[in-house]
Amino acid sequence: MTNKEKTDEDTQRGTEKGQKPTSKAGKDQVAYWKHKLRKRTFRKGGKVVEIPDWQVRIKHAGKDGWVNLHTQNSDNAASQAREVYRLLVASGWDAVNGKYKPKPKEFPDSPTLGEFFTAVEKNVTLHPKTFVSYCRRFRTIVSDIFEIDAPKKEKFCHKKSALWRERVEKIELARITPKKIEQWRRDFIARAGNNHLKAKENTHSADSAIRCARALFGKQVRRQLGDFPFPAPLPFEGVPVEQLRNPYRSRIDKDALIQAALDELKRENPEGFKIFLLCLMAGLRRNEVDKLKWSSFNWKTATITVEDHAEFSAKTDCSEGVIEVDPQVLEILKPYKEEGDAFVIKSQFKARPHATYTHYRANDHFRTLIDWLRIKGVNAKFPIHTLRKECGRMVTETFGIFAAQKQLRHRDVTTTARYYADDKRATYPRFPVKTSCSQTNPLTPALGSSGSKLDLARDTTAQVVENVPTFASSLACDEAA
Repeated sequence: MTNKEKTDEDTQRGTEKGQKPTSKAGKDQVAYWKHKLRKRTFRKGGKVVEIPDWQVRIKHAGKDGWVNLHTQNSDNAASQAREVYRLLVASGWDAVNGKYKPKPKEFPDSPTLGEFFTAVEKNVTLHPKTFVSYCRRFRTIVSDIFEIDAPKKEKFCHKKSALWRERVEKIELARITPKKIEQWRRDFIARAGNNHLKAKENTHSADSAIRCARALFGKQVRRQLGDFPFPAPLPFEGVPVEQLRNPYRSRIDKDALIQAALDELKRENPEGFKIFLLCLMAGLRRNEVDKLKWSSFNWKTATITVEDHAEFSAKTDCSEGVIEVDPQVLEILKPYKEEGDAFVIKSQFKARPHATYTHYRANDHFRTLIDWLRIKGVNAKFPIHTLRKECGRMVTETFGIFAAQKQLRHRDVTTTARYYADDKRATYPRFPVKTSCSQTNPLTPALGSSGSKLDLARDTTAQVVENVPTFASSLACDEAA
């Protein structure tokens, strides 16, 4: 047998076994990559699903990865695979991933209102309750602008509400322009007609809604959203709003109201009586009273500490603090404390600290107290919050505006002065002579027995001292009775 002859055994062991002519092609040739193409599969619902496009797996520089060639034609796929390899050798994996594996856009080019809400909720650090409140105000404005009728409150149902929100949130953000916002504000105020008080109320409501919705486009929010495609101009850019000013004007006879609470409320509604004392004499907010625990009381120092706990989150960081309370008030509250009670106000309902809406454990007691206050002449829109304002007034009259700010735990004294502090003390200049106002004509000087004119301007001036009502005087009257 000559050297050129091959046996069956030689053929089976030869290096050419199973090889094809095209397999000897180099990586820079299309033929090489044609045999590297694969169609990958994945499981879905227990079934094997094949991806229709050709893909190739490439190894380079110690790394490997699959590349989707986005074609079902094998010739085109092989040619594309060669181009991927050439780019990989020339520029590395970053260039390949950037061209053939681009990351999906985080935000759409023309986002809708709903997509904007989703981006804010996902990327911005806002308190959930605050975020929900801002979104609700924004939806209301948009629904009025584009005439998307909201479901009536008396016929409210979750399904109709969800459909309404879906329609509103489909509106593109770019369509909500400052000009339309301004027109909405004017139309909303005009609904009051010739009623001046109603127009003032509508102005406050519209400006409050604009402020809340505009907060979603604040500098911090835009910074955290990064490359979100905000429209230009922003929806509320340049929209004028008035500075809300609603100073408190006290119309409460504090002594009479406390006496009525001691005579009636204490007996008929003990929980409402506790709420009454904590709001009026300590200046607590409704939610603070609702979640207040007996452990927050310091009976020795006559103070109440407002602080976060598992079921309560303060309105702001400044809302936490230690409040001084009249010791007699604490003496009245102390007998209500029973062993095993955690919360000051009893309720069969548990707190919902993670609720995105305002939830009160003792809502039934609040409603009963509101009804009682209205009967007693407290006809404000929010009677319980009026008690907190009255507390600010009493502290202002006695100790000044800065003491009221401390008692109410406001960040800025401007808030206290603008919305809470009232002062009933007389501030007019005193006339030095007491005159008679019963006669319309000037008095004619009368002659005395000596023939001299009587002095009609006798000095009858007495110092006017204002008697500021205190809780102690009311309590003393109650005990005497």
